[in-house]
Amino acid sequence: MTPSLDRGVQDLGREYPEWKPWLSVIEEVLREAADRNWEAFVPERPEPQQSKVPLLAGLTFALENHAVHRCGRCGGKWQLHCLSCPYCGMSDHTQLISLVPEKSGSNCVVDACKRCLGYVKTFTTLQGSPPVKIMLDDLATVNFDLAALEQGYKRPEGSGYCLETTVHCE
Repeated sequence: MTPSLDRGVQDLGREYPEWKPWLSVIEEVLREAADRNWEAFVPERPEPQQSKVPLLAGLTFALENHAVHRCGRCGGKWQLHCLSCPYCGMSDHTQLISLVPEKSGSNCVVDACKRCLGYVKTFTTLQGSPPVKIMLDDLATVNFDLAALEQGYKRPEGSGYCLETTVHCE
């Protein structure tokens, strides 16, 4: 884990002492995510990928049994269609909303769908974030999740996009 991310975890622990048990799990995941051995398991894409699907969609992985204990390693990115629900595909702008904080200066908003009541937190950044920072940003903005839940929105179970990814353990 990099010093800045380590500081980020420590800062969250000081700001929210009640999170310390959860942060110890996050620290372990971040340490493991930094292990370069995972790079060997990421296959090269044989053809260009459509920008609207996740990086791992349709790939087959061959992993050693002892290496498989978690998901969410890559923090991959893909282009999201504006004014479209990632869960149900709703594209009627009158059925899509954004919950924004009262105070300005946040780079996070909650985008939600009135039809399926699903929501996703969106972070505006000038460049991509490392996978470990994504986890910290998600945890640091739990107040956005609480606001969405109070308004009746939820994160649907399962993934927002069916990856159709195959994992073979050897």
